[in-house]
Amino acid sequence: MATASTTSPADFALRRVTLLERKLLKTLMFSLRMEQFSEKKTAKSEGFQNIRFFRARKARRSTNTQGPQNLTEGVQNLRKSDVSVGGLDCYLNQRGDDFEITDVVTATDILDTLNTYTKTLGEDAALDYDSVITASVMGDATTNGKAKALGLGAAQVTLFNSNNTYGISGAPYFERMAGIVNTGISAADFASLSALTVANSKFTRLEHLRALTQMKANDIRPKDGMVFPVLIPPQVMFDIRQDTTLVAAMTERDNAKLYKWEEFELDGGAFIQHTNPWTESNYGIFNTAGSILTTLYIGDDPFGTVMIDNKKAGGDPASPKMTILDQPDKSDRYNQIVAGSWKAFYGSILKVTSDPSDVPHVVALRMKSSFV
Repeated sequence: MATASTTSPADFALRRVTLLERKLLKTLMFSLRMEQFSEKKTAKSEGFQNIRFFRARKARRSTNTQGPQNLTEGVQNLRKSDVSVGGLDCYLNQRGDDFEITDVVTATDILDTLNTYTKTLGEDAALDYDSVITASVMGDATTNGKAKALGLGAAQVTLFNSNNTYGISGAPYFERMAGIVNTGISAADFASLSALTVANSKFTRLEHLRALTQMKANDIRPKDGMVFPVLIPPQVMFDIRQDTTLVAAMTERDNAKLYKWEEFELDGGAFIQHTNPWTESNYGIFNTAGSILTTLYIGDDPFGTVMIDNKKAGGDPASPKMTILDQPDKSDRYNQIVAGSWKAFYGSILKVTSDPSDVPHVVALRMKSSFV
């Protein structure tokens, strides 16, 4: 007679069961980084699907033809100044998701299936919201079709192909590439960055200072009036933490964080590790496996999110309302299906108006990382 073991006789496998842990392991949680810098506007629903932002021209110096001038006693000033106001339209778009669970699953699953689905889809909604905001800054939204693919309502201006369109002549690059001399042609500069080795295209203090100076030279102020938020990918943070010179220059302010999730300050930039950064393999197209990583330098009033007060088309994507259908009706008379869904109706836009003096209040610095 053979010795009994877990492999002999063969039917022993039928006598063993798997102990099931009823509590789910912690899932991956994305704490939204972009939302805290986005101005939220809720407008009354009055038959429109877009909201127009306005921004007056920035202050300007006196010249021979405009601005402050010397006055002569008793003589009226014939030269008058004007204040131009630029407009910007943000179109709303509907987003959503849904699920179905059979009654058999609900009855026999060791887990609380409905709770698991609703919680996870709610997290999906919040992550999607964060992604749409980032896409409104970085993506190619030059046509309605491309904009819709990014989750946006209509074609709109982003930093994509901004080239040297904005800003003063000495600081026109709001899309910057590490390790190269920017030419003013964003797509070509991206190709040059892609061709560089990692060692020659990593984050450096020089590139960091260039991005900050780009903001300051164009009179862009930080949100708090003190330091600029810098949203940085984890892979780039990996490189920074290994640079002893940068680490020595960091200012740690554990008891006086100016921004949520801020880790340290360097040269007037408050570094916040991004949980959902923009990554690319090809210019302007998001790719989770892309090797080109973007760090965002954010000024005051950089982008906006708009919604309407009538929630019939959808609510706030940051805290979506889940609709659950779990009662029998004509289409499901046996009540075999529990269905759930959420929807949101909103728009997100980079604030660059039609006024010629207006500029983006965001600088995108692209780079590579040595993290493997």
